[in-house]
Amino acid sequence: KNGSRVLAVRLPGVGLYGPMPANTLEKLDSLMILSLRSNHLSGDLPSNVLSLSSLRFLYLQNNNFSGNIPSSLSPQLNWVDLSFNSITGNIPASIRNLSHLVGLNLQNNSLTGFIPNFNLSRLRHLNLSYNHLNGSVPLALQKFPPSSFEGNSMLCGPPLNRCSTVPPAPS
Repeated sequence: KNGSRVLAVRLPGVGLYGPMPANTLEKLDSLMILSLRSNHLSGDLPSNVLSLSSLRFLYLQNNNFSGNIPSSLSPQLNWVDLSFNSITGNIPASIRNLSHLVGLNLQNNSLTGFIPNFNLSRLRHLNLSYNHLNGSVPLALQKFPPSSFEGNSMLCGPPLNRCSTVPPAPS
């Protein structure tokens, strides 16, 4: 080796399609920026790539990824954009460990369940709109505008000015 390192892979909108091949990007152990947005990538999100400890910026929006968000995301991540995919499952509670996170975009997916209560002091941009999330917006996230949560018909509480009518449980 000559000591050179790959720090960024930026291939937005270049017509990539299909699943991300195994044993490729995860070998880039100094990768800080991964931008594969606006392609036709599909299959599960590659947890072995998303957990690279060097990874800071992740842009995978506007693809056809499905499956769950891996719980083993890099703790160094500053920005995560997984919007406009077909991602299912819950928002992993491990998001609360991403203490460097400034931006989290998960809008326009098929995420379900409750929003975990993550209180991230650096988080400035949050968009969870147009999923299938339910329950109340956690207190720490109520500082974000209603637009961060719109399009989740089963979500209620501040900052949303509504609460879905949930029938009482049978006694």
